[in-house]
Amino acid sequence: MSIKAKRILGLVILILIYTGFIIYNEKEVVKNARSELTKHVTVVENALWNYNKQSSQQYLKMVSKYSNYASVIVYNSDGEVFLEMKSDKFSALDSFLYNLKIIRIIPMSLDVFRKGLKIGTIEVKQKHDTVYLYSILFLIFCLLYLSYLGLLKTIYIKHELEIKVGERTIDLEKTNERLFDSERKYRDLTESISDWIWEVDVESRYVYASPKIKDLLGYTPEDVLGKTPYDLMLPDQINMKKLEFRKYVLLKQPFDNVENQCIHKNGSVVTLETSGVPIFDKYGNVTGYRGIDRDVTERKKSDTELKNLRNYLSNIINSMPSMLIVVNSDGIITQWNYESEKRSGISSDAAVGKMLTDILPFLEKELDRVDVAINTRQTQIDSKVLRDATGKLTYEDVVIYPLIANGVEGAVIRIDDVTDQVKMEEIIVQSEKMLSIGGLAAGMAHEINNPLAGMMQNADVLMRRLSANSKGNVQAAESVGTDMDAIRGFMERRHILRMLKLIHESGTRAAKIVDNMLSFARKTDSDANYFSMPELLNLTISLAENDYDLKKKYDFRQINIKKEYKDDLPNVFCESSKIQQVFLNLLKNGAEAMSQKIAEMQNKGEDYTPQFIVRIYNASKNMVGIEIEDNGPGMNDEIRRRVFEPFFTTKGVGLGTGLGLSVSYFIITENHGGTMKVDSVKGEKTKFTIQLPVKKHEQEHNSL
Repeated sequence: MSIKAKRILGLVILILIYTGFIIYNEKEVVKNARSELTKHVTVVENALWNYNKQSSQQYLKMVSKYSNYASVIVYNSDGEVFLEMKSDKFSALDSFLYNLKIIRIIPMSLDVFRKGLKIGTIEVKQKHDTVYLYSILFLIFCLLYLSYLGLLKTIYIKHELEIKVGERTIDLEKTNERLFDSERKYRDLTESISDWIWEVDVESRYVYASPKIKDLLGYTPEDVLGKTPYDLMLPDQINMKKLEFRKYVLLKQPFDNVENQCIHKNGSVVTLETSGVPIFDKYGNVTGYRGIDRDVTERKKSDTELKNLRNYLSNIINSMPSMLIVVNSDGIITQWNYESEKRSGISSDAAVGKMLTDILPFLEKELDRVDVAINTRQTQIDSKVLRDATGKLTYEDVVIYPLIANGVEGAVIRIDDVTDQVKMEEIIVQSEKMLSIGGLAAGMAHEINNPLAGMMQNADVLMRRLSANSKGNVQAAESVGTDMDAIRGFMERRHILRMLKLIHESGTRAAKIVDNMLSFARKTDSDANYFSMPELLNLTISLAENDYDLKKKYDFRQINIKKEYKDDLPNVFCESSKIQQVFLNLLKNGAEAMSQKIAEMQNKGEDYTPQFIVRIYNASKNMVGIEIEDNGPGMNDEIRRRVFEPFFTTKGVGLGTGLGLSVSYFIITENHGGTMKVDSVKGEKTKFTIQLPVKKHEQEHNSL
């Protein structure tokens, strides 16, 4: 019979025994319960006949607890309740099992007779909790069945083991043959590879060394057996290496690619790279290590040279004053030098591996040029690119070099800050223009002065002879048959006097222009003294707010003025009237520009608040800086470069002479030895920056 059939047969026998016991026990429980109830009737009979509730109550209370009754009720012959008792409530487990119908309530009743006469009835309800007994019996039967299964398995295993022992004996003989062959192959392998294979005990003594040790260190295996690796190392490494090996032994860990400096038999130093794994006994204790050594002397030398070369190249790249950024064909940054970190504020670790446009968004337009450089193998150059870097205008030369290395395409982007160079070029051009135009202006002023004086003088004489009642005028009028009243009437009807007045006003304006031209090359110290720049600027702002001519086209008082004056500012030696003239020119031009932007924004239906930001600060130890910035329409590069040229204006005919800023430039630079420049962002702002020396500027005066 199979083991499976034996298992089923044993299970069926146990189930039949268990079921038979339950059926038999149920009958016996009911039988015993009725027998017990018959005994109780005798006690109840006497109590009921004598109508003695107390004695029967104590008895039934005891019986109820002992016999597991849920309730006991005694009725008299008339069917009335003589005595009623209920046991304690069910336990939590009994209640749970009762609700599941596992514990049952069995009702029983017997009539009570006295001398053959029925005197009452007793009814009981008994808790049938044999489920606990059956559960214990079930567990016992399960244990018996498991023991039976274990016995069957033991018998089966013993039988199978006897069969396999014979088979394993044959296999063991074959395994011994394969093991001998494998050991021979392993030894051949260890002796044929170029690396040295070794084994040490827990005390680091060599118990095996392959013959390749002779190629690495010049020793034979017999030379090193019983010695330790420390006997072969440089003396200054021994203590550290001992501590390292002890750590690996305590932690039961392998080690990999550990470098050791060893001494060759000929005295030379050899760098070995060692890897090893622990050897364990059957209790899990480390009994030694088995590993391999390879000679990496030449590789280390090459690595050192390569590292030095990389450091050398890295130092060259990082020492360059240009931003050097290397990107691949996808625009991913692969190199980021120190100047790039310095100017962008972004570290190399944060930049490398990121998209160029994520790190430097302003270079997005250069990605197309990167593709062109890679595809055409030609350098791409973009000179003097204007950029607003955190509110500061800078000029940059962007050069893109194609890069092809080991089949990886990319490009090197070099960015040079040429702001100072551009400004220097502009200053040189501006200075040359100003020098030539200064001489021209002086000559023009000299040539214009004489005819202008004659014109204004003759206009004054005409007005006096045509309007005044002098004796000469009256006699001349009478000699031609008229009088002065008639002449004046004719003049008024023909507006001749008004025309003469306009001639005089135009002459006066021309004289003022000539005077401004003379300022190019003439310096006077009529009101030169030490003045407070904040006071002069505040006074000029006050004059601008109340000037009638300014209010013709815009209301200066509607412009928001933000003042940023530093404390402890020194007084500056200057001509106050001319410095105020410069301030007034800048304020007037800015106000006019912002008035144009107001109209543009109103047409677009957008809000706009014109604003000046005026700053005064210590530019250096001997210089005071003044900035006048507006949020007007700004200017493009062409206008910005020419803004200080004489007679250059963007205003309409008759609205400007083009001398205001050029005169201001000469007042600052020639008359006071300062500097004046303009920065502008088209559509956003314009800022004029003036720097004046604190002390008196010594310079020879040019004369006309």
